[in-house]
Amino acid sequence: EGERVVTKEEGIEFAREYGCLFLECSAKTRVNVEQCFEELVLK
Repeated sequence: EGERVVTKEEGIEFAREYGCLFLECSAKTRVNVEQCFEELVLK
């Protein structure tokens, strides 16, 4: 949490404002990275 560049709330608001998908992932821990790419391909 302390190393975030963008907060979850900022990401959600940006996605809402621009009508895009918001997913959280971490390149550092590899959490949800594959899911993010799968969602991107499906959109």
